[in-house]
Amino acid sequence: MFSDFFRWFTGSRKFYVDADFQTYVSMLFVREEIPFRSVRSSEGVYSFKAFGKNVERCEKVLLDEGIPYVSGAYRGAVPFFRFIIRRPGIILGAVLFLAINYLSSHVVWNVTVNGNETMSENDVLEILEECGFTYGVFIPSVDFDSLHSRIMANHPEVAWISVNVSGTVAEVQLRETKFDERERREAGVYSNLTASEDGRLVEFHVDGGYPVKAPGDVVKKGQLIVSGVVPLRDGGSRFSDPSGEVLAEIERCVTVRAERLSEQKVYTGREKKEYSVKFFKKTLNLFSNGGKEYPCYDKIESEQRVFLFGTVPLPVWIEKTSFSEYDRVTVERTSGETLDEALSALRYETDLLIGDAELLRKKTNISVDENGVYLTCRVLVLDNIAEKREFRVE
Repeated sequence: MFSDFFRWFTGSRKFYVDADFQTYVSMLFVREEIPFRSVRSSEGVYSFKAFGKNVERCEKVLLDEGIPYVSGAYRGAVPFFRFIIRRPGIILGAVLFLAINYLSSHVVWNVTVNGNETMSENDVLEILEECGFTYGVFIPSVDFDSLHSRIMANHPEVAWISVNVSGTVAEVQLRETKFDERERREAGVYSNLTASEDGRLVEFHVDGGYPVKAPGDVVKKGQLIVSGVVPLRDGGSRFSDPSGEVLAEIERCVTVRAERLSEQKVYTGREKKEYSVKFFKKTLNLFSNGGKEYPCYDKIESEQRVFLFGTVPLPVWIEKTSFSEYDRVTVERTSGETLDEALSALRYETDLLIGDAELLRKKTNISVDENGVYLTCRVLVLDNIAEKREFRVE
């Protein structure tokens, strides 16, 4: 194995001569004490390989003897390193690979969050970044005890948090602060229930508090329904924290209009894209295939994380921004097409209007003129309008 490496390091070249010269060339090299290997003879061609300084000796002997030959490319360490030096991108890639390999055990590449219930993962990541911990942080520089203390001191919504690093992954475990009724009372926090919108009260499903309205009463948005101040028989009062639902009949209305002359987007098929790479928190703009000189265009932004072997998340994101050109064209539709569009829009808006409420009654009015179609939908729904408004007692 060592001899093979030594021969590769010194370099080699393969020679080809006519098979008629095989015996003569072999005897000649033996007489001149020129070592050669990888001897092969086939289809009228005799080939052999010389190494290191013997390559030039072979060439000289063959030329001096007038023996015609063909030589292959010079192979080995020298041409290999020449190849590498002429291509700086390979050297840069190797250096980058070594740097990343070194950093991989010293910086955070990925962060996972567990234990959050009401807080989103982005909320937790923002809290960590605020306290100096994020993607790309140098792990040996982090004082984790101090990090935990700062987070819990500055963010009362976090009852407990622990950040553990395994390799390049930071695993965040946390428990959110939960105030039960007793804790809220000790903190002096109580509440009222007010109307979130206009309506006629139907049913109360409320625990605690003092109702100041009754079923059948009509209330306006923001009006008090259940008070957190409960009067006592002796003329005094106590504080409460009511919770639950107050169902009310609510009238809601939506109007849509569809014009006969409609301005529509017609895409030209011309599209331009811009790319950038986000490495940790640094963004590098790569290239674009043109500027954004379109007078009218749709802009679509997307971000995709890079995974190693499709499973290991890297701290690298590819960001793409697409610009699709379109022209504005005025189109005249038939009465039927106009009505269909209006009905489609009305169904969508009505679904949003009703939401999770119980539909009691629905009425739709239609109005048509030379310019288009008007549709108005009025619904009567049964929905919860109780809105909790906290107050604090010192």
